[in-house]
Amino acid sequence: MTERGGEYGSLKQSWLQVCSEADHVAQIHLEIQDRLIKSVQESVASWKTANYQKAIFNWKQTKKAEEGFAKAQKPWAKKFNTGKRLYL
Repeated sequence: MTERGGEYGSLKQSWLQVCSEADHVAQIHLEIQDRLIKSVQESVASWKTANYQKAIFNWKQTKKAEEGFAKAQKPWAKKFNTGKRLYL
């Protein structure tokens, strides 16, 4: 019993080969992507260790920046919250 469909034997074989080639190209692209991401991540990690001092849980410079931002933001957050209550 033959399969019924819009494609004939030669066209079906061509589509299967095109899909197979697309799978191979996609695999090559994924391998290249993994290599590129790995090399960039390694270089960023080495730069970070060379330029930042490590604290116990996170980077000291990042912690100082976050604390400074929170301190500078505190009065504005209070004003925002009081204004928010007035309009609700």
